[in-house]
Amino acid sequence: ILQDLRKAHIVEARRGPRGGYALARRPAEISLAEVLYAVRGPLEEMFGFDPPAPGGDDVPAAVWTDVRAQLVGVLEHATLQDFVTRAEAAGVERAALPATMYFI
Repeated sequence: ILQDLRKAHIVEARRGPRGGYALARRPAEISLAEVLYAVRGPLEEMFGFDPPAPGGDDVPAAVWTDVRAQLVGVLEHATLQDFVTRAEAAGVERAALPATMYFI
């Protein structure tokens, strides 16, 4: 998953003693749609609704197509920062950093 996110320029890899992965951009600049697309592929395919049949007489399929479009729109506008803001408002505490490990 991290390699997929790196290829999508969502995270960047850092080498060295303080290496690891970090966000490549600010959380407010990364949409949930970008993250899902990077790890799962096109969102329209991920939700798997069939397109309406020609002629316009397949009302349920047309409704699900509208639902999919709305869902994709929400994911395109929601950012990682939105998640952080909501979590903080709900009182969710950030995870504590792990203790530094030394190898000899």
